[in-house]
Amino acid sequence: MDAATELIAGRFDVRETLGRGGMGVVYRAFDRERGVEVALKTLRGISPESVLRFKNEFRALRDLRHPNLVELGELFENAGVWFFTMELVRGVRFLEYVRASADDAPSSSRDSIPTDSPTDVLADRTVVETPPSVVRRQASARAELAKRIAAPRCEIARLRIALAGLTRGLGALHAAGKVHRDVKPSNILVDDGDRVVLLDFGVVAELHRAFEEKLLFGTARYMAPEQARAGMIGPQADWYAVGVLVYQALTGTVPFAELSTEHLLELKQHATPPRPSELVDGVPDDLDLLVSNLLQRDPQCRFGEAELVELLGIDDDAPARAPSHSDRIFVGRRDELTALDAILSASRTRTECVVVEGESGIGKSTLVERFVLEARRKHQGLLVLHGRCHERERVPFNALDGVIDDLARYLSTRRESSLARYTPDDAAALVAVFPALRIAFKNAGLLATADDGRGRGFRALRDLMTRLGRRRPVIVAIDDVQWADADSAALLEALVGGDDPPPICIIATKRPTDDVDALHTLRDVRHLALGGLAREDTKDLIRLVAVDAASRADAIIAETGGHPLFVRELARRHGSGPMRLDDVIRYRAEALDPIAQRLLAAVVIAGAPIAQHVVSAAVGLSPAEAEPHVASLTKDQLVRVHGPLPQEAIEPFHDRIRAAIIGACSPDEQRSLHLAIAAALESSNAPADALFIRFEAAGDSERATKYLVAAASDARAAFAFGRAAELFRRALDAPNLSSDRRKWLLVELAIALANDGRSAEAADHYSLAAALVTDRAEQLDLLRRAAERYLMGGRVEQGLDTARSLLEHVDMSLPRTRVRAIGGILWNQVRMRGATLRRWTRRDRRSLHADICWSMGAGLGMIDSLLGAYFSGRAARLALAEGSPLQITRGMTGATIGAALLGRRKRAASLLDAAARAAEQDGTALSAWYLGLARTGAAFMLDNDFRTAHASALTLEQQWYAAGHGPAWETDVAMHFALASQQFLGRFADLARRTRTLIHDAHFRGDLFQEVTLRVRFGVRHLCADDPATAKADVVDAIASWMPGSANTFGNQRMWALWSRTRVAIYARATGTDSIDDPFLVDEWKQLHRSLIGRVPLMRVEGDHAYGTFLLARAHAAKRRGEHALHASLCREVLKVISRLRLLPFPAASVGITLLDAGVAVARGDHEAALVATRKALEQAHVTHCLAYAALTKRRLGELVGGDEGAALIREGDAEARIAGFSNPERACELAIPTDRCA
Repeated sequence: MDAATELIAGRFDVRETLGRGGMGVVYRAFDRERGVEVALKTLRGISPESVLRFKNEFRALRDLRHPNLVELGELFENAGVWFFTMELVRGVRFLEYVRASADDAPSSSRDSIPTDSPTDVLADRTVVETPPSVVRRQASARAELAKRIAAPRCEIARLRIALAGLTRGLGALHAAGKVHRDVKPSNILVDDGDRVVLLDFGVVAELHRAFEEKLLFGTARYMAPEQARAGMIGPQADWYAVGVLVYQALTGTVPFAELSTEHLLELKQHATPPRPSELVDGVPDDLDLLVSNLLQRDPQCRFGEAELVELLGIDDDAPARAPSHSDRIFVGRRDELTALDAILSASRTRTECVVVEGESGIGKSTLVERFVLEARRKHQGLLVLHGRCHERERVPFNALDGVIDDLARYLSTRRESSLARYTPDDAAALVAVFPALRIAFKNAGLLATADDGRGRGFRALRDLMTRLGRRRPVIVAIDDVQWADADSAALLEALVGGDDPPPICIIATKRPTDDVDALHTLRDVRHLALGGLAREDTKDLIRLVAVDAASRADAIIAETGGHPLFVRELARRHGSGPMRLDDVIRYRAEALDPIAQRLLAAVVIAGAPIAQHVVSAAVGLSPAEAEPHVASLTKDQLVRVHGPLPQEAIEPFHDRIRAAIIGACSPDEQRSLHLAIAAALESSNAPADALFIRFEAAGDSERATKYLVAAASDARAAFAFGRAAELFRRALDAPNLSSDRRKWLLVELAIALANDGRSAEAADHYSLAAALVTDRAEQLDLLRRAAERYLMGGRVEQGLDTARSLLEHVDMSLPRTRVRAIGGILWNQVRMRGATLRRWTRRDRRSLHADICWSMGAGLGMIDSLLGAYFSGRAARLALAEGSPLQITRGMTGATIGAALLGRRKRAASLLDAAARAAEQDGTALSAWYLGLARTGAAFMLDNDFRTAHASALTLEQQWYAAGHGPAWETDVAMHFALASQQFLGRFADLARRTRTLIHDAHFRGDLFQEVTLRVRFGVRHLCADDPATAKADVVDAIASWMPGSANTFGNQRMWALWSRTRVAIYARATGTDSIDDPFLVDEWKQLHRSLIGRVPLMRVEGDHAYGTFLLARAHAAKRRGEHALHASLCREVLKVISRLRLLPFPAASVGITLLDAGVAVARGDHEAALVATRKALEQAHVTHCLAYAALTKRRLGELVGGDEGAALIREGDAEARIAGFSNPERACELAIPTDRCA
């Protein structure tokens, strides 16, 4: 066994060497995967560029199917050896078949160069050694001599059979845009059934593209004159070779047989060989005419396929074209193409989405394919990514599965330097959710040990697409978007929803349905309705599909209304047969043999692409037995295959074929086929998603439910939480569910919904499950989860009612007053001091009471900090007394954050140490995560180290989702730390981008809590865009949806809304669009200061600065109105605010103090004091890295300094402010140090 056969022996059993040549070796081999014998040809010594061309051309030819062309299989490369498989044809060569004896054939040295060694000489090589006149005289003398040679024993009937098959095969090849360029006897076989098969069609020739290079490829004695001079060649060159073949069959020799290769190539440019009838007797007139015509030097004078068919009387019903050719014909649609091109051009600056809508077969996909073809020519660097949905295909993110694969293939070809420009910041999250992209981002996997969370993966994909779109036009083409799943809709919303979407063009096709498609939530989606072709375009199509149908054009148009699929089918239909499309399809199906009919029925019943071995097994065939039937169905354009292997997919050629065949199947036949397919899938260990659909369609509800639940679990593991929830919900509709089984399904559904961010829906199902439970502890645990999720989902009243009921069961209650809440916090702290924190008994069981208090703290913590701190502290205390190390770590984390919130540094340090000891004892990744959250909270709240806090919080978010958890209190806290850190660091542009995306995501999921929190907490994002009106309206609307009625207490959302509205009022004053003396704001600040949350130390850092700035803006307004007493009073009130800030133990407070000092000096007109205080504020901002208003402070300093130095400071400040995210720095300065300036 040689090296090549050793490399391919894994899959193939090499049984015999069929031939050797300079280009490689051809073997007879058994393909173990397909279970059939194949011919296997190796290629060696080819340059990388040639191999690339070879692969591309091979793949194009592989789909070319015709009975007179050898069928190509697969292309391989192993250790530098390239090889491909093809159909193994058992037969004799052309001359052996047409001659009674091969003894009359010239030897191979005279006949041709061996099969694998085509002649190749440089086109500019000098080949003339003998004058043409001498050559011609020599040739004439030989011709006279040849007349005395007896005619060869050529069987004319066999020659006609072989010519008919060869003509049809070459016609199909030419119709596909290929030229063989090496037609000769050794490349043509005829089997025992008189089937003529052309071999080696275009492989070597297409590899080297002779019409583009100055090299000759082919066999000299069969080479056309234009091919011999390395000219531009077309199908006529192959027909010349056919003429030589027939000449040789009739005369026993090739033209000019005695000449050397060099003389022969030259003579072909000047001489025409004698007719066969001049050399031998008995040559039929039509064959004599055929040869003399095909051997003419001028290619334009030679017969083509149509003339040969007529001359030889070849059966018109035999296929003369590649079956797929007419379906690639494109006519008309110029208006639609123009519209699509305009949309693509517009997508260079923003996302453009267009849906091409029309009924099945109308040409939606063909239109998009044509547009892509034209767009590639027009738009340099265009990247096209394809996706396709199927009605019953249930893969996660099915609409974009192919898009991700295409993206992976594209990125994997980029150089490392180019790939770096496209790599998203969170590549680890990207490859976790979309594993196919690992082939491009190979190092990303080193950043995490598990799959990353879905939300981060979505955002990373958006980042990647933005980077791509900024450098090149990008088309994302999605077929049949009406079948996209819920997870695809969520991905598309995350990808292009919200503000600043990536500049890409999404082109989707869909059928008209009442169902909501995956693009329905996106803004500004265009719709392009596709109807039938115009009358003249339809006539053009008919003429191109079938010339003889032109006389029936009016009837076809009347029947089809210009529907392209109908037109093609009816144009192909001869005679007076049925003129309805479904009838035509059924008529063609009924003409099949019974096995092929059942195979076709199984393919259409499958409903989506299905592995060939599965559908074969379903009808009782092995892959090898099914292969000829599959080939027949493919040739008849009833099915299409995705490749030759049994595991590769097969599907109906078009959905209308599916509809027509299914319409002819009875319900019992359909159920029988579904059951057969299900059994075949089950025996092949198919995914549960595929199995439940089959058993459900077959009416086997028991096995359908079994696999439905397994599919739901698989979807959840793949982060397709929406899909998982849908499947668990369907499982609940199964008949005869026991109470325990229903309870289990409800809990699993609730978990999926919670992971999908639909907290309130999850709470509903936790509550339903709790009602079915008899075990008290389990019931309480489910109610605990329900209460937490109701509160997180924004259904506060239901959450509080559930919480009260839950707490009553464990002899607890909600604090009735704020004072009691404060008292409880203090009592929890007293109980967790000294030795209590340092020593505890390790327990492996969990404390239900600690879990209940933790859930109450988590649910209440983000809406009411005091209640959250009360229950978090109690959870920590109970965990120390009776909980596991994990619960203790978690409880100490909550307590640490609570202590930090109150500015109790020493207390927080003790709690953090306790958390570290508990985490070490527990030794799990989750305990380590909670410890990281505690440290991040300390960095954010106590140290005000916002850079560290931001980086740590982002890492914590990633790790939480990587562990398979969904949105929770933990992620909300980490996200809040990250976003608030961005604000303190002055990264307003980044803050605005992320919050916009998160708000859209929360709205899409129905997460009212997170949506409202983000809108009211970070209203500054609209001020960055110089849009105070939208900022105010957004905050007012958000808080109204959270607090529809009157509220007597201040919670977090109400406080944050007040901060944002105050900043909006200050900013709006600079535009002259609003009054700073808003009674509502004045009253809200009074109520906040009377509330307990308004006294929380950390809250006061940001809140007191906002309030002090508000007072200063009011003071300037009072001074303008001449109300000097009010002006003085407001300035004194600001000094009190400064005094309170000086008592706070937070570094960030010093920045607020110096800004307010400067503001008071400006308000009082003390220029020198203002100058000193502003310089100090800028210095303090950089010392503490609290850079929220650093750029704006620098601008204000420039105004105070004046002159050239001041102008320089203003320019620097403006530039830095714009980088930070403020589009109008002059107005934004009012947020830092207000002045008397207003519009």
